[in-house]
Formats: sequence, C-alpha cells, structure tokens
Amino acid sequence: MSKQEVTWRQWAMVCALTVLFIYAQIDSSSITLLVGPIKQDIGATDTQMGLLPGLSFAAPFAILGVLAGYLVDRMSRRRIIGIGVVLWSLMTFSCGLAQNYWQFFFTRLGAAAPRPPRRAGAGGGSRLSGHAAAFEIGRADVFVCE
Repeated sequence: MSKQEVTWRQWAMVCALTVLFIYAQIDSSSITLLVGPIKQDIGATDTQMGLLPGLSFAAPFAILGVLAGYLVDRMSRRRIIGIGVVLWSLMTFSCGLAQNYWQFFFTRLGAAAPRPPRRAGAGGGSRLSGHAAAFEIGRADVFVCE
C-alpha cells in the first residue's frame, strides 16, 4: 500500500479549521471572563448570567447537533462550514448590539447554533476524514479536535 503525499491545500484546510476552532474557543470562554461588565451593561441578575455560558450553548448543541449531523452526511461539508461561519459571525456581532438580557441571551443562542468547527455540528472532523487517504488523520486531528 503506497502512502499518498499530503498537499499544501490539505494542510491549509487544517490550518483554517484550527483558526476557526481557536476563535470558537475564545468566543465561548469570553462570556465567563466578562461576566461583571456584561452583567452591568445589560442589567442582568446572577441567575440570568449563570444561564448564559451553560444553557445558551448547551441547548443549541443538543437540539441542532442531530440536524447538523444529518446535513453533513447529505450536503457539501465545505458549504455547511461556510454557512456556519457566516451565521456565527453575524450572531456574534449582534451580541454587541444587544440592549437587554433577553436580546443578549437569544443572540448567544444563535451564535452557539452554527458555531464552527465543532466536529459533528459543522463538519470539521468530517472534512478531515474525507482526506484520510492522504492524511495521517491523527496528526491533523490533533490541531482541530475538541
């Protein structure tokens, strides 16, 4: 069995997914780092702020994870990741425009729903495994895995 050479385009894909993963991690942890200023800005209670990092991220993953897995199996993974990046960016931007707690909560729900490059949700791992013949999947997955 001959080993295929990994192309620069395949490594570029790994790098792009890695950058998206880093941004996704920063996005999810920024809420916990900025609880005080956000709470003061939108006038939220401690209970409401407790729901932001937990429920606003867990609910979309639980509900939309199955749908995303279905779409990854039937549509272009590149297109799903692209749409996810655009929706995630728009919803993250809209978080900055929120004037009260509920606006902020629902924009965080929207930002969590398409958040790339979560493996099942956006197809990042699926993109990597599509190149498994050329990739040493373990080496590439180290950069992009959860």
